[in-house]
Amino acid sequence: MSVKNGVIAGDYKGYDMIRFFGKIHLMGILPPSIVIDKTTVERYEVVDKNNETSISSAFGRAAAGSLLFGPIGLAAGFTAQKKNIHTIALYFKDGKKSLLEVNDANYKAIMKKLF
Repeated sequence: MSVKNGVIAGDYKGYDMIRFFGKIHLMGILPPSIVIDKTTVERYEVVDKNNETSISSAFGRAAAGSLLFGPIGLAAGFTAQKKNIHTIALYFKDGKKSLLEVNDANYKAIMKKLF
């Protein structure tokens, strides 16, 4: 499962989140884009934070570990790296609301803009 980095529900569903020249935008098929900052967002809620483990990464690391270090390497290989996925509800000043799913870097960028 990959991170959407965009709107998964609500108004602007299907829009992608992009960072462009220091601004964060929600972009759909048709213009205009919606800027995410204090001037457009009334409030936000961090709904959920999931730690997703990459299955392919876990198996690859386990196989390499078992070849190099036997059973201990096999066990250590299953401690795969985790990808942080954040779900954020945005409530816009115009009354619209959107649910976003973003990766860690985009989450941090949104939090900086809305702080």
